[in-house]
Amino acid sequence: MIAALRTSWVLFFGIGLMMLGNGLQGTLLGVRATLESFDTAVTGIMMSGYFAGFFLGSTIVPHLLGRVGHVRIFSALAALASSAILLHAILVDPWFWTVVRVVTGFSYAGMYIVAESWLNQGTDNANRGSVLSAYMIVMQGSMAAGQLLLGVGDPSGMVLFMAVSVLVSLAVVPMLVSTGPMPHFELIERLPVRRVIRASPLAAVGTFLNGVGLATVMAIGPVYAVSIGLSIGQVALFMGIMNIGVIVLQYPIGMLSDRYDRRTVLMAVAFAAAVAAGVGAMVGGSGFWAVLTVAGVFGGLSVPIYALCSAHLNDYLDPRHMVSASATMQLIYGAGSVIGPSLAAAAMGAFGASMFYWLIAAVNAGIGGFALYRMTRRPAKPLDEQGSYVALYPRASAVAQASMVEAERVDDEVPPAAAAPDRADAP
Repeated sequence: MIAALRTSWVLFFGIGLMMLGNGLQGTLLGVRATLESFDTAVTGIMMSGYFAGFFLGSTIVPHLLGRVGHVRIFSALAALASSAILLHAILVDPWFWTVVRVVTGFSYAGMYIVAESWLNQGTDNANRGSVLSAYMIVMQGSMAAGQLLLGVGDPSGMVLFMAVSVLVSLAVVPMLVSTGPMPHFELIERLPVRRVIRASPLAAVGTFLNGVGLATVMAIGPVYAVSIGLSIGQVALFMGIMNIGVIVLQYPIGMLSDRYDRRTVLMAVAFAAAVAAGVGAMVGGSGFWAVLTVAGVFGGLSVPIYALCSAHLNDYLDPRHMVSASATMQLIYGAGSVIGPSLAAAAMGAFGASMFYWLIAAVNAGIGGFALYRMTRRPAKPLDEQGSYVALYPRASAVAQASMVEAERVDDEVPPAAAAPDRADAP
Protein backbone atom coordinates (compact mmCIF):
# COMPACT_ATOMS: atom_id res chain seq x y z
CA MET A 1 0.00 0.00 0.00
CA ILE A 2 2.87 2.41 0.86
CA ALA A 3 4.33 2.07 -2.63
CA ALA A 4 0.94 2.65 -4.21
CA LEU A 5 0.38 5.74 -2.06
CA ARG A 6 3.76 7.10 -3.10
CA THR A 7 2.79 6.86 -6.74
CA SER A 8 -0.74 8.21 -6.14
CA TRP A 9 -0.04 11.17 -3.86
CA VAL A 10 -0.24 13.64 -6.74
CA LEU A 11 -3.76 12.45 -7.54
CA PHE A 12 -4.70 12.51 -3.86
CA PHE A 13 -3.47 16.09 -3.69
CA GLY A 14 -5.61 17.13 -6.66
CA ILE A 15 -8.66 15.31 -5.30
CA GLY A 16 -8.10 16.94 -1.91
CA LEU A 17 -8.11 20.42 -3.47
CA MET A 18 -11.27 19.57 -5.38
CA MET A 19 -13.03 18.42 -2.22
CA LEU A 20 -11.84 21.45 -0.26
CA GLY A 21 -13.58 23.61 -2.83
CA ASN A 22 -16.69 21.46 -2.84
CA GLY A 23 -17.00 21.44 0.95
CA LEU A 24 -16.58 25.20 1.22
CA GLN A 25 -18.92 25.90 -1.67
CA GLY A 26 -21.91 23.95 -0.39
CA THR A 27 -21.73 25.47 3.09
CA LEU A 28 -21.04 28.97 1.74
CA LEU A 29 -24.07 28.99 -0.55
CA GLY A 30 -26.44 27.79 2.17
CA VAL A 31 -25.26 30.55 4.50
CA ARG A 32 -25.26 33.22 1.80
CA ALA A 33 -28.79 32.29 0.75
CA THR A 34 -29.95 32.86 4.33
CA LEU A 35 -28.09 36.18 4.55
CA GLU A 36 -29.77 37.25 1.29
CA SER A 37 -33.19 36.36 2.80
CA PHE A 38 -34.02 33.78 0.15
CA ASP A 39 -37.30 32.01 0.83
CA THR A 40 -36.47 28.77 2.63
CA ALA A 41 -38.44 26.59 0.21
CA VAL A 42 -36.76 28.25 -2.77
CA THR A 43 -33.37 27.73 -1.14
CA GLY A 44 -34.17 24.01 -0.93
CA ILE A 45 -34.90 23.88 -4.65
CA MET A 46 -31.72 25.81 -5.39
CA MET A 47 -29.56 23.50 -3.29
CA SER A 48 -31.22 20.43 -4.89
CA GLY A 49 -29.90 21.67 -8.23
CA TYR A 50 -26.45 20.31 -7.35
CA PHE A 51 -27.78 16.78 -6.89
CA ALA A 52 -29.80 16.96 -10.10
CA GLY A 53 -26.67 18.06 -11.94
CA PHE A 54 -24.62 15.35 -10.27
CA PHE A 55 -27.12 12.76 -11.43
CA LEU A 56 -26.94 14.09 -15.01
CA GLY A 57 -23.15 14.20 -14.96
CA SER A 58 -22.87 10.65 -13.67
CA THR A 59 -25.04 9.52 -16.58
CA ILE A 60 -23.65 11.63 -19.43
CA VAL A 61 -19.91 12.09 -18.77
CA PRO A 62 -18.97 8.37 -18.98
CA HIS A 63 -20.24 8.35 -22.57
CA LEU A 64 -18.01 11.33 -23.44
CA LEU A 65 -14.74 10.02 -22.02
CA GLY A 66 -14.01 7.61 -24.86
CA ARG A 67 -14.46 10.33 -27.49
CA VAL A 68 -12.93 13.36 -25.78
CA GLY A 69 -10.32 11.98 -23.39
CA HIS A 70 -9.72 12.26 -19.67
CA VAL A 71 -7.46 15.32 -19.60
CA ARG A 72 -9.72 17.41 -21.81
CA ILE A 73 -12.88 16.38 -19.97
CA PHE A 74 -11.37 17.08 -16.55
CA SER A 75 -9.97 20.45 -17.64
CA ALA A 76 -13.25 21.52 -19.23
CA LEU A 77 -15.34 20.49 -16.22
CA ALA A 78 -12.93 22.14 -13.77
CA ALA A 79 -13.18 25.36 -15.78
CA LEU A 80 -16.98 25.12 -15.62
CA ALA A 81 -16.98 24.48 -11.88
CA SER A 82 -14.45 27.26 -11.24
CA SER A 83 -16.48 29.76 -13.28
CA ALA A 84 -19.81 28.68 -11.83
CA ILE A 85 -18.95 29.59 -8.25
CA LEU A 86 -17.98 33.11 -9.33
CA LEU A 87 -21.28 33.52 -11.15
CA HIS A 88 -23.08 33.14 -7.82
CA ALA A 89 -21.37 36.27 -6.54
CA ILE A 90 -21.99 38.25 -9.74
CA LEU A 91 -25.75 37.72 -9.87
CA VAL A 92 -27.48 37.00 -6.56
CA ASP A 93 -30.79 35.44 -7.59
CA PRO A 94 -32.16 32.11 -6.34
CA TRP A 95 -33.38 30.88 -9.73
CA PHE A 96 -30.14 31.81 -11.46
CA TRP A 97 -28.27 30.06 -8.65
CA THR A 98 -30.40 26.96 -9.22
CA VAL A 99 -29.24 26.73 -12.84
CA VAL A 100 -25.63 27.31 -11.82
CA ARG A 101 -25.91 24.64 -9.11
CA VAL A 102 -26.98 22.14 -11.78
CA VAL A 103 -23.85 23.06 -13.77
CA THR A 104 -21.73 22.66 -10.64
CA GLY A 105 -23.15 19.24 -9.83
CA PHE A 106 -22.64 18.11 -13.42
CA SER A 107 -19.03 19.30 -13.34
CA TYR A 108 -18.16 17.65 -10.06
CA ALA A 109 -19.70 14.34 -11.09
CA GLY A 110 -17.49 14.27 -14.17
CA MET A 111 -14.36 15.31 -12.26
CA TYR A 112 -14.94 12.52 -9.74
CA ILE A 113 -15.24 9.97 -12.52
CA VAL A 114 -12.03 11.10 -14.22
CA ALA A 115 -10.00 11.36 -11.00
CA GLU A 116 -11.19 7.99 -9.73
CA SER A 117 -10.53 6.32 -13.07
CA TRP A 118 -6.98 7.69 -12.94
CA LEU A 119 -6.50 6.47 -9.39
CA ASN A 120 -7.93 3.06 -10.18
CA GLN A 121 -5.63 2.70 -13.20
CA GLY A 122 -2.55 3.20 -11.03
CA THR A 123 -3.30 0.32 -8.66
CA ASP A 124 -3.65 -3.43 -8.96
CA ASN A 125 -5.87 -5.94 -7.23
CA ALA A 126 -3.30 -6.51 -4.49
CA ASN A 127 -3.56 -2.97 -3.15
CA ARG A 128 -6.62 -1.46 -4.84
CA GLY A 129 -8.84 -1.81 -1.81
CA SER A 130 -6.32 -0.11 0.49
CA VAL A 131 -5.64 2.75 -1.91
CA LEU A 132 -9.32 3.38 -2.53
CA SER A 133 -10.00 3.27 1.21
CA ALA A 134 -7.33 5.94 1.63
CA TYR A 135 -9.04 7.89 -1.13
CA MET A 136 -12.36 7.75 0.71
CA ILE A 137 -10.67 9.12 3.84
CA VAL A 138 -9.01 11.90 1.84
CA MET A 139 -12.37 12.74 0.29
CA GLN A 140 -14.22 12.89 3.61
CA GLY A 141 -11.43 14.70 5.43
CA SER A 142 -10.99 17.30 2.70
CA MET A 143 -14.74 17.89 2.59
CA ALA A 144 -14.71 18.57 6.35
CA ALA A 145 -11.69 20.88 6.03
CA GLY A 146 -13.41 22.78 3.23
CA GLN A 147 -16.49 23.33 5.38
CA LEU A 148 -14.28 24.63 8.20
CA LEU A 149 -12.80 27.21 5.79
CA LEU A 150 -16.11 29.06 5.95
CA GLY A 151 -14.94 30.62 9.20
CA VAL A 152 -11.92 32.37 7.66
CA GLY A 153 -13.87 34.84 5.52
CA ASP A 154 -17.06 36.83 5.14
CA PRO A 155 -19.85 34.91 3.34
CA SER A 156 -21.41 38.18 2.22
CA GLY A 157 -18.30 39.19 0.28
CA MET A 158 -16.37 37.89 -2.72
CA VAL A 159 -13.29 36.38 -1.06
CA LEU A 160 -14.71 32.94 -0.22
CA PHE A 161 -16.22 32.58 -3.69
CA MET A 162 -12.83 33.41 -5.17
CA ALA A 163 -11.17 30.91 -2.83
CA VAL A 164 -13.41 28.11 -4.10
CA SER A 165 -12.62 29.06 -7.69
CA VAL A 166 -8.87 28.99 -6.98
CA LEU A 167 -9.05 25.61 -5.23
CA VAL A 168 -10.96 23.99 -8.09
CA SER A 169 -8.64 25.54 -10.68
CA LEU A 170 -5.54 24.28 -8.85
CA ALA A 171 -7.02 20.77 -8.70
CA VAL A 172 -6.37 20.49 -12.44
CA VAL A 173 -2.60 20.91 -12.06
CA PRO A 174 -1.78 17.49 -10.51
CA MET A 175 -3.82 15.78 -13.23
CA LEU A 176 -1.98 17.64 -16.01
CA VAL A 177 1.52 16.99 -14.65
CA SER A 178 0.91 13.32 -13.85
CA THR A 179 3.39 11.12 -15.69
CA GLY A 180 1.21 8.01 -15.58
CA PRO A 181 -0.63 6.66 -18.62
CA MET A 182 -4.11 7.86 -19.44
CA PRO A 183 -6.63 5.55 -17.76
CA HIS A 184 -8.63 3.12 -19.80
CA PHE A 185 -12.28 3.70 -19.01
CA GLU A 186 -14.93 1.03 -19.33
CA LEU A 187 -18.57 2.04 -19.08
CA ILE A 188 -20.25 0.39 -16.09
CA GLU A 189 -23.64 -0.99 -16.99
CA ARG A 190 -26.24 -0.62 -14.26
CA LEU A 191 -28.12 -3.61 -12.97
CA PRO A 192 -31.85 -2.99 -13.54
CA VAL A 193 -33.47 -1.37 -10.51
CA ARG A 194 -36.09 -4.13 -10.36
CA ARG A 195 -33.28 -6.70 -9.99
CA VAL A 196 -31.88 -4.76 -7.04
CA ILE A 197 -35.32 -4.56 -5.43
CA ARG A 198 -35.89 -8.26 -6.02
CA ALA A 199 -32.53 -9.18 -4.47
CA SER A 200 -32.94 -6.87 -1.46
CA PRO A 201 -35.89 -4.53 -0.93
CA LEU A 202 -34.15 -3.33 2.24
CA ALA A 203 -31.07 -2.20 0.32
CA ALA A 204 -33.17 -0.30 -2.22
CA VAL A 205 -35.47 1.40 0.31
CA GLY A 206 -32.64 2.12 2.74
CA THR A 207 -30.46 3.67 0.03
CA PHE A 208 -33.27 5.87 -1.27
CA LEU A 209 -34.17 7.16 2.20
CA ASN A 210 -30.51 7.61 3.07
CA GLY A 211 -30.20 9.82 -0.03
CA VAL A 212 -33.12 11.92 1.20
CA GLY A 213 -31.55 12.34 4.63
CA LEU A 214 -27.90 12.92 3.72
CA ALA A 215 -28.63 15.37 0.91
CA THR A 216 -30.82 17.30 3.34
CA VAL A 217 -27.96 17.50 5.83
CA MET A 218 -25.35 18.63 3.30
CA ALA A 219 -27.58 21.13 1.48
CA ILE A 220 -29.82 22.53 4.21
CA GLY A 221 -27.56 22.03 7.24
CA PRO A 222 -25.98 25.52 6.88
CA VAL A 223 -29.44 27.10 6.54
CA TYR A 224 -30.58 25.35 9.71
CA ALA A 225 -27.42 26.33 11.59
CA VAL A 226 -27.84 30.03 10.76
CA SER A 227 -31.56 29.90 11.63
CA ILE A 228 -30.85 28.68 15.19
CA GLY A 229 -28.44 31.55 15.75
CA LEU A 230 -25.00 30.02 15.17
CA SER A 231 -22.20 32.37 14.12
CA ILE A 232 -20.38 31.84 10.82
CA GLY A 233 -17.49 30.09 12.55
CA GLN A 234 -19.91 27.87 14.45
CA VAL A 235 -21.74 26.97 11.23
CA ALA A 236 -18.41 25.83 9.78
CA LEU A 237 -17.77 23.62 12.83
CA PHE A 238 -21.34 22.29 12.76
CA MET A 239 -20.95 21.08 9.17
CA GLY A 240 -17.37 19.89 9.51
CA ILE A 241 -17.96 17.81 12.65
CA MET A 242 -20.45 15.62 10.78
CA ASN A 243 -17.75 14.48 8.36
CA ILE A 244 -15.30 13.94 11.21
CA GLY A 245 -17.89 11.76 12.90
CA VAL A 246 -18.03 9.61 9.77
CA ILE A 247 -14.27 9.04 9.81
CA VAL A 248 -14.48 7.94 13.47
CA LEU A 249 -17.51 5.62 13.26
CA GLN A 250 -17.46 4.21 9.71
CA TYR A 251 -15.07 1.33 10.34
CA PRO A 252 -16.34 0.24 13.78
CA ILE A 253 -19.85 0.01 12.32
CA GLY A 254 -18.48 -1.98 9.40
CA MET A 255 -16.72 -4.41 11.74
CA LEU A 256 -19.96 -5.02 13.63
CA SER A 257 -21.84 -5.67 10.40
CA ASP A 258 -19.33 -8.39 9.47
CA ARG A 259 -19.80 -10.13 12.83
CA TYR A 260 -23.57 -9.99 13.23
CA ASP A 261 -26.67 -10.16 11.06
CA ARG A 262 -26.20 -7.14 8.82
CA ARG A 263 -29.89 -6.23 9.05
CA THR A 264 -29.66 -6.04 12.83
CA VAL A 265 -26.70 -3.66 12.62
CA LEU A 266 -28.44 -1.59 9.95
CA MET A 267 -31.61 -1.40 12.05
CA ALA A 268 -29.69 -0.41 15.19
CA VAL A 269 -27.61 2.24 13.39
CA ALA A 270 -30.66 3.73 11.66
CA PHE A 271 -32.68 3.92 14.89
CA ALA A 272 -29.67 5.40 16.70
CA ALA A 273 -29.34 8.05 13.95
CA ALA A 274 -33.07 8.80 14.31
CA VAL A 275 -32.67 9.25 18.07
CA ALA A 276 -29.64 11.50 17.54
CA ALA A 277 -31.63 13.61 15.07
CA GLY A 278 -34.55 13.81 17.49
CA VAL A 279 -32.21 15.01 20.22
CA GLY A 280 -30.81 17.53 17.75
CA ALA A 281 -34.31 18.91 17.15
CA MET A 282 -34.80 19.39 20.89
CA VAL A 283 -31.41 20.90 21.77
CA GLY A 284 -31.21 23.25 18.78
CA GLY A 285 -30.25 26.72 20.00
CA SER A 286 -29.88 25.61 23.62
CA GLY A 287 -26.09 25.39 23.63
CA PHE A 288 -23.43 25.23 20.94
CA TRP A 289 -21.50 22.28 22.35
CA ALA A 290 -24.66 20.23 22.67
CA VAL A 291 -25.56 21.07 19.06
CA LEU A 292 -22.03 20.18 17.92
CA THR A 293 -21.94 16.86 19.79
CA VAL A 294 -25.27 15.75 18.36
CA ALA A 295 -24.16 16.73 14.85
CA GLY A 296 -20.98 14.65 15.13
CA VAL A 297 -22.82 11.60 16.43
CA PHE A 298 -25.55 11.89 13.82
CA GLY A 299 -23.09 12.30 10.95
CA GLY A 300 -21.06 9.30 12.09
CA LEU A 301 -24.18 7.12 12.26
CA SER A 302 -26.04 8.21 9.14
CA VAL A 303 -23.38 8.07 6.41
CA PRO A 304 -22.39 4.37 6.96
CA ILE A 305 -26.02 3.36 6.28
CA TYR A 306 -25.31 3.62 2.55
CA ALA A 307 -22.41 1.17 2.80
CA LEU A 308 -24.45 -1.17 5.02
CA CYS A 309 -27.21 -1.25 2.39
CA SER A 310 -24.66 -1.96 -0.35
CA ALA A 311 -23.05 -4.76 1.66
CA HIS A 312 -26.46 -6.29 2.41
CA LEU A 313 -27.35 -6.21 -1.27
CA ASN A 314 -24.08 -7.88 -2.25
CA ASP A 315 -24.80 -10.71 0.21
CA TYR A 316 -27.67 -11.72 -2.10
CA LEU A 317 -26.08 -11.18 -5.51
CA ASP A 318 -23.99 -13.32 -7.75
CA PRO A 319 -20.43 -11.86 -7.60
CA ARG A 320 -20.50 -10.98 -11.30
CA HIS A 321 -23.42 -8.60 -10.66
CA MET A 322 -21.90 -6.71 -7.75
CA VAL A 323 -20.10 -4.07 -9.80
CA SER A 324 -23.14 -3.18 -11.90
CA ALA A 325 -25.28 -3.20 -8.74
CA SER A 326 -23.05 -0.51 -7.21
CA ALA A 327 -23.89 1.79 -10.12
CA THR A 328 -27.60 1.13 -9.62
CA MET A 329 -27.31 1.92 -5.93
CA GLN A 330 -25.90 5.32 -6.86
CA LEU A 331 -28.89 5.86 -9.12
CA ILE A 332 -31.30 5.06 -6.28
CA TYR A 333 -29.37 7.25 -3.86
CA GLY A 334 -29.35 10.09 -6.40
CA ALA A 335 -33.13 9.97 -6.75
CA GLY A 336 -33.50 10.43 -3.00
CA SER A 337 -30.88 13.19 -2.84
CA VAL A 338 -32.75 15.33 -5.38
CA ILE A 339 -35.92 15.16 -3.26
CA GLY A 340 -34.46 15.67 0.21
CA PRO A 341 -33.34 19.34 0.29
CA SER A 342 -36.52 20.67 -1.31
CA LEU A 343 -38.72 18.64 1.03
CA ALA A 344 -36.80 19.71 4.13
CA ALA A 345 -36.70 23.38 3.15
CA ALA A 346 -40.44 23.44 2.49
CA ALA A 347 -41.10 21.82 5.88
CA MET A 348 -38.81 24.30 7.64
CA GLY A 349 -40.50 27.23 5.92
CA ALA A 350 -43.92 26.01 7.03
CA PHE A 351 -43.24 24.67 10.54
CA GLY A 352 -39.92 26.08 11.71
CA ALA A 353 -36.21 25.25 11.80
CA SER A 354 -36.63 22.15 14.00
CA MET A 355 -38.23 20.35 11.04
CA PHE A 356 -34.71 19.96 9.63
CA TYR A 357 -33.89 17.40 12.29
CA TRP A 358 -37.40 15.98 12.65
CA LEU A 359 -37.47 15.14 8.94
CA ILE A 360 -34.15 13.30 8.96
CA ALA A 361 -35.20 11.60 12.22
CA ALA A 362 -38.31 10.31 10.44
CA VAL A 363 -36.26 9.19 7.42
CA ASN A 364 -33.83 7.20 9.56
CA ALA A 365 -36.63 5.76 11.67
CA GLY A 366 -38.19 4.62 8.39
CA ILE A 367 -34.99 2.80 7.46
CA GLY A 368 -34.83 1.12 10.86
CA GLY A 369 -38.50 0.19 10.79
CA PHE A 370 -38.25 -1.31 7.32
CA ALA A 371 -35.17 -3.29 8.37
CA LEU A 372 -37.14 -4.68 11.31
CA TYR A 373 -40.00 -5.62 8.97
CA ARG A 374 -37.63 -7.38 6.55
CA MET A 375 -36.21 -9.41 9.42
CA THR A 376 -39.65 -10.99 9.80
CA ARG A 377 -39.75 -11.95 6.12
CA ARG A 378 -36.78 -14.32 5.90
CA PRO A 379 -34.07 -15.81 8.12
CA ALA A 380 -30.70 -14.16 8.60
CA LYS A 381 -27.89 -14.86 6.19
CA PRO A 382 -25.32 -17.18 7.83
CA LEU A 383 -22.26 -15.17 8.85
CA ASP A 384 -19.91 -17.39 6.86
CA GLU A 385 -21.92 -16.56 3.75
CA GLN A 386 -21.89 -12.80 4.28
CA GLY A 387 -19.41 -10.78 2.26
CA SER A 388 -17.22 -8.10 3.78
CA TYR A 389 -18.36 -4.57 4.55
CA VAL A 390 -16.83 -2.01 2.18
CA ALA A 391 -16.53 1.59 3.40
CA LEU A 392 -18.32 3.36 0.55
CA TYR A 393 -19.15 7.05 0.56
CA PRO A 394 -22.18 8.21 -1.45
CA ARG A 395 -20.23 11.17 -2.85
CA ALA A 396 -17.82 8.88 -4.70
CA SER A 397 -18.74 8.07 -8.29
CA ALA A 398 -19.74 4.65 -9.52
CA VAL A 399 -16.15 4.16 -10.71
CA ALA A 400 -14.69 4.23 -7.20
CA GLN A 401 -17.56 2.31 -5.66
CA ALA A 402 -17.44 -0.42 -8.29
CA SER A 403 -13.66 -0.68 -7.89
CA MET A 404 -13.97 -1.01 -4.12
CA VAL A 405 -16.59 -3.72 -4.46
CA GLU A 406 -14.54 -5.57 -7.07
CA ALA A 407 -11.37 -5.42 -4.96
CA GLU A 408 -13.23 -6.79 -1.93
CA ARG A 409 -14.85 -9.50 -4.04
CA VAL A 410 -11.47 -10.67 -5.33
CA ASP A 411 -10.04 -10.69 -1.80
CA ASP A 412 -12.94 -12.66 -0.38
CA GLU A 413 -13.21 -15.13 -3.28
CA VAL A 414 -16.89 -15.60 -2.51
CA PRO A 415 -18.02 -19.17 -3.22
CA PRO A 416 -20.85 -19.35 -5.78
CA ALA A 417 -23.21 -20.99 -3.29
CA ALA A 418 -22.73 -18.14 -0.85
CA ALA A 419 -23.55 -15.47 -3.42
CA ALA A 420 -26.65 -17.02 -4.99
CA PRO A 421 -29.75 -14.81 -4.90
CA ASP A 422 -32.38 -15.66 -2.32
CA ARG A 423 -35.72 -15.62 -4.11
CA ALA A 424 -37.49 -15.52 -0.75
CA ASP A 425 -36.58 -11.85 -0.70
CA ALA A 426 -38.88 -11.06 -3.60
CA PRO A 427 -41.30 -8.26 -2.75
